[in-house]
Amino acid sequence: MPAIDRICERDKFSIARTAIGLDHLGYEGDQAHKAARNIPLLRQAIEDDPNRVYYWYHLAESLAAIGRVDEAFAIACRGLQAAQQHPSEKQRANASMIFQFLARVHLERGQDALPLIAEGLAAVPNDHALRFMEARARLHADEFEKALQIADSLLSLEANARSNDLLAFDERIFDEFANDLAGVAAFRLGLFAEASRYFSNAAAVAADNLSYRIKSRTALLQQQRLKA
Repeated sequence: MPAIDRICERDKFSIARTAIGLDHLGYEGDQAHKAARNIPLLRQAIEDDPNRVYYWYHLAESLAAIGRVDEAFAIACRGLQAAQQHPSEKQRANASMIFQFLARVHLERGQDALPLIAEGLAAVPNDHALRFMEARARLHADEFEKALQIADSLLSLEANARSNDLLAFDERIFDEFANDLAGVAAFRLGLFAEASRYFSNAAAVAADNLSYRIKSRTALLQQQRLKA
């Protein structure tokens, strides 16, 4: 993008938005081989342009992909520093992705990710991926009502509100994943009929995932036991 911006500025071009969509399958499957290839390239890119936050983010993800999580965490933090020292809209977007990465590491390690998530949302309030991570963190902290509220807010988002000029999101956080998380939260709250409905909704959009149907049936049985 920076190279494209420089060309546009030099040659007086403008960038137009189109309805064209690209399906990029390069991030499917095991990424270890690509990470090993990318790491030296990214280190060189950072040496050439240490202020570009995207390089720091991508290097952190690549290091994590080959199991070097502690190093990746440190790199991600340096990326946030670069974003703070050289602010722009693009930098802010990539910093938001770094917050997502750091929050994911915290959650995977069983650590409290909520302060970090709050910091990220303060910078980009409509980062829906980070909002979904907040719901996960609330669930892990046994804050089931708050987790359910966040999941419901994601489920109720209109299609035109699910994207913005800064970030793109995995569509599953607005249906499958949000329904599954809401189902777990509702189940923990003893709202078994609601939990069954959420799990059924998740199954409707991910028919190949048998676990949703099992969870829905389990919640329904719990509701029947209550009535008995």
